[in-house]
Amino acid sequence: MRRRMVGIGLLLALMVLALLCSCENSVTPPAAGKMHIFVYGNDYLYGNRFYYEDGTLAGYGYPLRGTVNDAMQTGLSLCALAQKAGYEYDGTFMLGMEPKEVSDPNVTVINNVFLDPFLLELDALGARISDGDITIFFFSGHGSGEETMLEYGSDASERSYFAFRQIREASGAKDLTSSILYPDYKILSRIETLPGTKVVLGDFCFSGAFVRPGNVSVTPGEYSGIDATRLFFGYRDDIKESSSLFCLTAARYYEKSWEPGGGAHGYFTAALLKALGWDEKNQTVATPAAMVDNRITLFGLVNYVAGNDDKAAQTPMTNGGSNDIILFSL
Repeated sequence: MRRRMVGIGLLLALMVLALLCSCENSVTPPAAGKMHIFVYGNDYLYGNRFYYEDGTLAGYGYPLRGTVNDAMQTGLSLCALAQKAGYEYDGTFMLGMEPKEVSDPNVTVINNVFLDPFLLELDALGARISDGDITIFFFSGHGSGEETMLEYGSDASERSYFAFRQIREASGAKDLTSSILYPDYKILSRIETLPGTKVVLGDFCFSGAFVRPGNVSVTPGEYSGIDATRLFFGYRDDIKESSSLFCLTAARYYEKSWEPGGGAHGYFTAALLKALGWDEKNQTVATPAAMVDNRITLFGLVNYVAGNDDKAAQTPMTNGGSNDIILFSL
């Protein structure tokens, strides 16, 4: 009887040890407690013209009333959580062209959403990031892409774009704003070269192009239709170790993302803010809906947003490796 009990105990010990050794779903927060928060919200204007990099006119756009506040409130919520978690942190908020102010002394507000300043800010950010840091990006604005499924294994980021302000054109009494459609893969490439762990959140049309097939391993034919919950909770064993870049987006690469209008948050952002526990009215963190055991992890955000995005026409997408990132320990 004793021998049998010893055998069972040894088996249990080995099982626990195996779990601990293979438990790549629990990455600790930054060793130095350092977090960088970078948000970008572009509202555009009436008469906005969209151009490709070669100068070809792609079409005309319309104002987005909720995008600047999407970025503002997401940035504020992340800063508040970083402060509550005891992290050293800094914030870079690029918010439309109208003056915006944030009282947090750790936040720099830049009321310029042109492409060149954005790229310069990325370079400046890279100079102050260490390998143990976490950097969270949030993008809200117009996106462009193809509304058709691509062949499995295709990199949709090469055919999808995020729109930055670029030039102004005088036309009679009006000052028309033009935008450049900057390829998603160029944004990802710039971010991926930064040190540390990077988390990219995107609330714009065709944003699922950030979820590149090279970072996700599922059965051919599944990638284009799989949603976030099935990807991470039904196919966890098939997900490859990715780089240090993780993404969560509002829609698949061939879908548009939506906002209800009237200046309200986009559906994705509204779910994200609830997941983060942001009380916008009182500008404080309440109880994060995605918090489990006093922790907010990336998978926790994925699970909550995927189940609480209230727009059926868009499906949140995500990618990454087998590691679960602990964003905040509260």
